Formats: sequence, structure tokens, C-alpha cells
Amino acid sequence: MFLRLIICNTVKCLKFLCSTDKTVFLLGDFNLPDADWEYYHGPDNVVYNSLLDFINSYGFTQFVRHPTRDNHILDLVLCTSDSIIKDIDMLPPIGVSDHNVVLFSPNVSPTVAPVTESVCEIYNWKNADYEALTCYLNSVNWNQVFQICFNVEECWNAFTDVLYEAVNLFVPKSI
Repeated sequence: MFLRLIICNTVKCLKFLCSTDKTVFLLGDFNLPDADWEYYHGPDNVVYNSLLDFINSYGFTQFVRHPTRDNHILDLVLCTSDSIIKDIDMLPPIGVSDHNVVLFSPNVSPTVAPVTESVCEIYNWKNADYEALTCYLNSVNWNQVFQICFNVEECWNAFTDVLYEAVNLFVPKSI
């Protein structure tokens, strides 16, 4: 039952991340050793059914075609565009890793943003409303903020998002 909850929450987060009109990449060790990536099919269980249904329903293409650990394709390069990957190679593991390195090149051209004159704003900490800032941060439900974080980087990003929001609310800016 716990595994079902973890998978459902994971898929819910992935669906949220994919609710965009932009091209989406999902990369990493999905640990689905029995998945058939030619037919996007796997064993009939909650893990495979949930993840493969998500991958299929969002139109992802899986680009890795050679084993990344032993005889299994565990490390995936998934993308909502089937033409965005131009090269994909497998390299030997780095260091003590037991997974091959997946090296790929996206078929995209960098865009250069137009140069505009910028105005440098700085926070005016002297006139900050420290009482309101403290009250705001004390009222944050941190358990709720961190409940969808699965690693340290996600926790840090969630924390700093709240902190920046508070600072922008209660610390005026000066030019």
C-alpha cells in the first residue's frame, strides 16, 4: 500500500511538471529493468503500470536503446518531442558507478535574448518590516512545503522559494 502511495504521488508530481506547452525532458535511473522500451510495456504491477501509463499518455519517447546496467535499460532519456535528440551514446561507468554513462545532444539552437538596459534594484533592509517577515515565515506550514521534495536540492529550492517570496513582500527595493 505504501509503494502505491509513493508511485501515485510521484506520477502526480510528474504530471504537474509536464503541464506545459514546452518540450519536456525526464532523465535518470527509473529502475524499470523489465520494461520493454520498443513497445512501452512492462509487467502488470502498480509501479510499471503507473509509470508506463504516464509516459504513454504524455507522449514521451524513450531514446536509450542499449543497456545501462548489466543487460537492462535503467537510465532513461524521455522527451515529449521525438525529434529533439540528434545523438545518443553509451560510455563506460565513471568511478565506482555500476551504470553506464548516457551522453546525448539535443537538436536545438540556442536563442539569444535581446540586450536591454537593466536597472539594478537592491533590497532596502534598513526599511524592512521585520515583524511582518517573521510572522509570515512562522506561519508557513513547512511540512507541507517539503512534502513533495525527494532530495536535498528540491528541499533547498522549496525553502528558498518561500524565503524569496517573504523578502519580496516585506523588504522594499531601492534603485
